[in-house]
Amino acid sequence: MITQALTYISSKINTAFFTPAGTPRVILGNIATLNDAGVSESNVLLSLINIEEEVLLRNPENFFKRDQSVIYKNPPVHVNVSIIFGAYLPNQNQLGTNYEGSIAKIQKVIGFFQRQRIFERENFPDLPAGIEQLTFELINLSLEQLHHLWSMLGGKYIPSVAYKMRMVVIDEALESLEAPLITQVVIDDKIKFQQ
Repeated sequence: MITQALTYISSKINTAFFTPAGTPRVILGNIATLNDAGVSESNVLLSLINIEEEVLLRNPENFFKRDQSVIYKNPPVHVNVSIIFGAYLPNQNQLGTNYEGSIAKIQKVIGFFQRQRIFERENFPDLPAGIEQLTFELINLSLEQLHHLWSMLGGKYIPSVAYKMRMVVIDEALESLEAPLITQVVIDDKIKFQQ
């Protein structure tokens, strides 16, 4: 579900701002490789930077009822995904980057989520199967957090913005055992002694 959600949102941003009929400019990939030698494409790269479980929605039940039986199945996992958009636009002469253009592309990404930050199935019937709602929230990173993030990514800083994408449900739908419902409980309160 995570890949489907990220692919979906990158296509929505491409359609809204960048390439209604051309080559996509927001692509899913490793942001740390954007400023590697030999990269000459003008891209906004969307990268996953963290996955965390939404513990408030953790369901302790490992079964559910179906007709006259009980199915044992682990509950789905609800996750929030931290993502980052980074813009890299090389200059036409391949010397350095088009910094203003990179900032403009990041501004378009921010504008996209300012305009539409909640995607619900009722308004967006093209959401991938299994995803009912996606909500995007801007992550405010301090300079220290930003330094740690880019150090972890192993790249030089480029204009970027981070978001938390809420709520992706991961459910492999693997059912294990099936058992009949308990319909009657009999208590035998007589003590039997043997000699």
